[in-house]
Amino acid sequence: MQVTIARMKPTASALKGIQRDLARIADCLEVIVEAAYGIRMKAQQPDTAGEEPHVFYTDEEEDFKREYLEKMGKAERPVEE
Repeated sequence: MQVTIARMKPTASALKGIQRDLARIADCLEVIVEAAYGIRMKAQQPDTAGEEPHVFYTDEEEDFKREYLEKMGKAERPVEE
């Protein structure tokens, strides 16, 4: 038995329809789970509109040393303005 493209077209189109229906069912289940349990299945897309966010570098080791010395009373606390 030869399998030709013409013989596979109905099967391929049926599979595409099944795939589309399964995607729709998955979307519906996500909405149901979120409404019933408050659980989001997919992460929300972050809002990229507006200005670039500012990132500040923090040296964790220096912070630890400074806080430790402050607790021990061996370092002065910085004056906040």
